[in-house]
Amino acid sequence: MTIMRIDASDLQTFSANLFKSIGMQAASADITATSLVEADLRGIYSHGVVRLQPVYMKDIREGRTNPNPHIKVIRDSVSHALLEGDRGQGQLVAHHAMSLAIKKASDAIISVVGVKNSRHFGAAAHWSLMAAEASMIGFCCSNGSLLSAAPFGGAERAQGNMPMSYAIPNGNSNPVVLDMATGEAAMGKVEMARLRGDPIPVGWAIDKQGLDTTDPNMVTAVLPAGGAKGYSIGVVLDVLAGTLTGSLPSAIKGLDTELVGRGNQSGHFIMAINIEGFIPPESFARTMEEHSKILHDVKPRPGFKQVNLPGEIEWLNKEERLSDGIPLQEQELSILEELGSVYGIGPTW
Repeated sequence: MTIMRIDASDLQTFSANLFKSIGMQAASADITATSLVEADLRGIYSHGVVRLQPVYMKDIREGRTNPNPHIKVIRDSVSHALLEGDRGQGQLVAHHAMSLAIKKASDAIISVVGVKNSRHFGAAAHWSLMAAEASMIGFCCSNGSLLSAAPFGGAERAQGNMPMSYAIPNGNSNPVVLDMATGEAAMGKVEMARLRGDPIPVGWAIDKQGLDTTDPNMVTAVLPAGGAKGYSIGVVLDVLAGTLTGSLPSAIKGLDTELVGRGNQSGHFIMAINIEGFIPPESFARTMEEHSKILHDVKPRPGFKQVNLPGEIEWLNKEERLSDGIPLQEQELSILEELGSVYGIGPTW
């Protein structure tokens, strides 16, 4: 199995050029490409360039996604807004929504921005981290019409695999980042296993009989993480991103033939919390650093090197890959190179 290391800037340029070749404005192409490459840097291949770019390009070409949306505010107050996403590429809409949430939280302390009629927004952490970079706590979640997860006790898919993320400033260290979906694994990980010819772990997914399977080709639904707990969290996130925003829960969208035919319309729920509205930022940072040290100093169990903070492994991945390049398998690179040949965009690696 041949592995190549690709420089992140080369991958970002290639990805952005692909989006521009299909009519996306340059700034929008950069925002979307950056989110994909950031996922690869953090080791989240299920939301990276190889996994998502071909899907995004196909959806733009076939008219399901608007590459240059006119995003409108349809409800507004000092602390909240509801946006109409105009079927825009989810990264563009989410970037607009979190930017607005941060701006409002500067005055209102806590702000929430809901979004309807958007599209898949990639890795959730990319948007919560925007708030952390502004010295705020960020939260986001999303839903769509793609049914990929079975409810607890169910033998068939009936809800989306709801993504959510928190990002919390952590003094002089990297932010604490929770980035997860409510399924035991992202469907993208199942698809990457299928691409690579690898089995999946027992407990990730079920087949059409509702039985555990390790064959990614037999998967009909992923299982909820933590059983009833993951399923229940997914229901709540579906309400926030779907029902509250007027985007509808994933189950309703996923079973509505007309809505499915129009594509995976997504709702987002995005929040920013201004720390200084509650506690001096310096005090918050000291407490975060003390808390982090306590967790790091916990004696590790056999088989573990140390206790890591949420998101810490991904920060280590990013540091290593910025230095040494993003590792991609030969068949993964061939997917990108074939995609580039369709749109006349040559790779730079």
